[in-house]
Amino acid sequence: MIGTIRKHSAWLWVVIIAVTIFSFIYWGSSRYDPSRSGKAYYGSIDGEPVSRDELTDAYRDWVSGSDRFGPVHSRLPRVDVGPPPWLRAA
Repeated sequence: MIGTIRKHSAWLWVVIIAVTIFSFIYWGSSRYDPSRSGKAYYGSIDGEPVSRDELTDAYRDWVSGSDRFGPVHSRLPRVDVGPPPWLRAA
């Protein structure tokens, strides 16, 4: 059996690669839905949707240590977190 696999390994690799590429194309394209790319959902507070600008402003206030959020008391050390993805591109 190992001899047979070794003897036919070239076309076996072609089949494996073709099946892999086809599966990536099939499942990758089925997840794309252009109708969903319209309005992004950033969450809600008390049933009111949060806009991208509100979330960005809140993040900037939080990073700057604004009084808007008040002091956060914790025994854990503060972890520096990079900006969210929508601010990295800006």
